[in-house]
Amino acid sequence: MDHSLSDAEVQARFARHLQMQIDHILVLLGRIPLPGMEAMEPRLPEARELIDHLEALEVKTRGNLQPHEQAFLGGALTELRLAYVEACQGRRTAAAPSPSSPVPPEPAGAEGVPPPPISSQESRQAPSSTEEGKKKFFKSYG
Repeated sequence: MDHSLSDAEVQARFARHLQMQIDHILVLLGRIPLPGMEAMEPRLPEARELIDHLEALEVKTRGNLQPHEQAFLGGALTELRLAYVEACQGRRTAAAPSPSSPVPPEPAGAEGVPPPPISSQESRQAPSSTEEGKKKFFKSYG
C-alpha cells in the first residue's frame, strides 16, 4: 500500500501546520479567543517559545520552500513578532507600577521598539546607549 502524498497535499498540510502554529501563538498573545471563551491574558514566555520554533523552521527549510511558502512564513513571523512586542508593551502599560513599587523586568528586546507602523515599511528605533549598557545579550524580534 503506497501512502506517499502528492506535492499539492504536502503543500496543503505544510500550510495548515503553519496556520495552526500561528493561531496558537495568537491565542497565547491574547489576540484571538478560543471558541466559546474570551481572549486570555498574554502568556508571553510560551508565545515567544513558539515564535522561536517557527524561526527555527524557517532556517531549517530555507531553500526548500516554494516562493509563496517562504513569503507566507516570513510575513507571518514579522506579524507575530510585532504582535509579541505589542503584547509586551500592553502588559507594561496595563500594569503600570506606582512610583514606590519596583519596575517589573521587561522582556528582552522590547526596549526602544516603537509601535508598528501602519504602512508596510517598517521603521525601528535603536535602543539608547544607556539601554545597550544594561543588556549585552538579548534576542530581538526587530
